[in-house]
Amino acid sequence: MFTVRRGGLLARQRLYRLFRKLNMGSALPPVRLHDLRHRTATLALAAGVELKVVRAMLGHASIVLTANTYSSVLPGVAREADLVECSFAADSPNRLWVTDITEHPTREGKVYCAVVLDVCSRRVVGWAIDSSPTAALVTNALGMAIDNREPSPGTVIYSDHGV
Repeated sequence: MFTVRRGGLLARQRLYRLFRKLNMGSALPPVRLHDLRHRTATLALAAGVELKVVRAMLGHASIVLTANTYSSVLPGVAREADLVECSFAADSPNRLWVTDITEHPTREGKVYCAVVLDVCSRRVVGWAIDSSPTAALVTNALGMAIDNREPSPGTVIYSDHGV
């Protein structure tokens, strides 16, 4: 992430133009800014920076995209992104919750429903409905689940992030 002197973010296209100008004016072989971003991300992951931080740094829409991009280079990255390892089974309640958002058309427009499901009991432990798919919708559903179940630390909450 690059900033201007006043602290605001440097526009991506401007950054590319500046980089290309510096690169063309040097006697160095051509280097793409894209390659440098990914080398930096690989080094950050190898140094132990959290996957979600690298995802934000790269501007990826999903942590799964970041994990898929770097899992061939760093096998531990895929494991970090998938805490449930595609095993949707739990031996006791409040160990694994799964979430999803669904869109429902109505006569008055669309409504969105966010649901939190306990994998062991297969019960809906939290839900929320709203006219837009915002973070507040998901937070309300998760808040209801926490209030209803009072989970202990270590509960895994799985979401496919729209994938």
